[in-house]
Amino acid sequence: MAFLKNVYKDKGDSDSLKLSAKKHPVKGIVSTILAVLSLLLFVAACILAGVKNGKAPMYVGIMGFMSFIIAIIGTTLAWMSLREPDIRVIFPSIGGIINGLSLLLYLIIYIWGFYL
Repeated sequence: MAFLKNVYKDKGDSDSLKLSAKKHPVKGIVSTILAVLSLLLFVAACILAGVKNGKAPMYVGIMGFMSFIIAIIGTTLAWMSLREPDIRVIFPSIGGIINGLSLLLYLIIYIWGFYL
């Protein structure tokens, strides 16, 4: 394996291969998975409520509330993951953005429903 050090050695030019010890953080991946789960649960709740013409059973409301809770957990995990040293930031960033926008959407819908 010693020969690989010479092959991949940074020679200062822009065409050389640069390897990194950075890893994808588990919390960031979980955050992204939770973001997708939250959105899917919310879409399912909206479809069920629409099929029932707004008179859906209680579990549909619980699905919406669970989407909100999952988004809070996902945002927290993304934030914690972004604070870790030497990581790849793609999954924490995706999870944080999707969960944050989901939280904003859920809060707008909640406030809108409260005042109507």
